[in-house]
Amino acid sequence: MDDRADAAMQVFGQIHELSDAIQRRIVARSWEPLCGHISGDAKNIISKKGRQFLLAAAWPMVCEVLNNIEDQEELSSHSRMLLRVCLGHAQHFVGIILHHFYERHTFDRLVSQNSMVFDIFSSFIQFVTKNGDSQIQMHLNVLRDYKEQLNKIRRHLRQAQRLAHIRVHRVSYLPYAPAYHSPSFGKRIVVDPHDLDKFHPDKFYVMHSSNSFVIKAQSSNLEIHLLVTDDCPFDSTKLETIMRQKEHGDSDSDSDYFAKDWMVLVVIYNLQTVPGLQKWLSQAQECLLENINKRSYISRSPNKQNNVLTGVHRSRMVGLGDLANQSGGVGPYLNIEGRRRITTPAKYEILKNSDFILDGLIAV
Repeated sequence: MDDRADAAMQVFGQIHELSDAIQRRIVARSWEPLCGHISGDAKNIISKKGRQFLLAAAWPMVCEVLNNIEDQEELSSHSRMLLRVCLGHAQHFVGIILHHFYERHTFDRLVSQNSMVFDIFSSFIQFVTKNGDSQIQMHLNVLRDYKEQLNKIRRHLRQAQRLAHIRVHRVSYLPYAPAYHSPSFGKRIVVDPHDLDKFHPDKFYVMHSSNSFVIKAQSSNLEIHLLVTDDCPFDSTKLETIMRQKEHGDSDSDSDYFAKDWMVLVVIYNLQTVPGLQKWLSQAQECLLENINKRSYISRSPNKQNNVLTGVHRSRMVGLGDLANQSGGVGPYLNIEGRRRITTPAKYEILKNSDFILDGLIAV
């Protein structure tokens, strides 16, 4: 099993490492799992008062276990990132951390409804906020600032979308054939080269924007380009209407048109013109450049990377965030330059500095 095929096992290893550290600290304190007395007449439902009691009993224990757990348990950089994720998402917090503190039957009743998960997480945040300084509160404050920043960006984007130019492009694909071979296979792809003589067709595949799925901005204003297939059931006017409806959040919630097969791609240009986004983009650029410089090259297959050409035309392929492989596994990129020599806290900082960028790309 190679590094790509066992990516899912890497994620499992991080959960296992964090869970083991939590369990060790609970055992060291001789704590028994919290258990609620549930009446059979109540159909195994914990009363509101009982839930409040069980949660109030757990929060001091959770805080004591999690406080300084990274350094005291010598967690790896990726497990530290997992802890940070758990402190920022209700489902991860409850599913990976909280279950350690309850007897199984009691925990199942606490989270018997999905809405309860968010109520539990909200209760934990309120407890930490009211009970003094700690490393946990520091984590939560940083995550809160990130979320507030992204929420402001989202509001600015919604306002800018009202004046954005929405353009629709119809695209088509060649029918699939088993014997088909891509003309770019084994070659490096270049788009709109100025000097064709420098890119010999034996080693390069040249693409032209005019007849490819490559779109150029037509103005300096915010532009939203929708690439749809020929079988899209809506004309350009209807697609623009759908976009405007989604801007105000009043479109049909049961009809996520932009998840349909006929929606190929959404491209947005000139984001830097949106007020409130310029500072975030500048900050993201600095973090990305720093992150790239601290990453080693990712090895590519001979069909995608020519060592001779790499020496002449310098390029660097690096990875941020999660690595999704062809077997369906997902795991973190491990290509930090000199990772055997760099300290664990330093590796964590490298990962954390790009994490807010990845969250931003997802959120907006």
